[in-house]
Amino acid sequence: MIFTPGSSNWPERSIFPCPIYVVDKITGALNKQGKTVSDSKVLILGLAYKKDIDDTRESPSLKLVELLSLKGAQVDYNDPYLPRTKKTRMYDFKKCSVPLSKKH
Repeated sequence: MIFTPGSSNWPERSIFPCPIYVVDKITGALNKQGKTVSDSKVLILGLAYKKDIDDTRESPSLKLVELLSLKGAQVDYNDPYLPRTKKTRMYDFKKCSVPLSKKH
């Protein structure tokens, strides 16, 4: 599912940063396609907190990786500014950015 600002699927500003809400939307979208999160591959586009930097402090994308992984999804990410995840106070995923291709 792609969230587009200004469209009917764009959540209210106050709840969009909430990774639990996003995981629920992903789960619902997959279920509508007859799929489960545990049987899915998920690609997170961008881990950094802001665009064009490698700073992941307080990035909601890290929580997304955690929650989706706990649900059994195979989670990868692509971020040209972050070739490898960095250890933070809460996370140490040891993941590498995957190239964008049909394979992923």
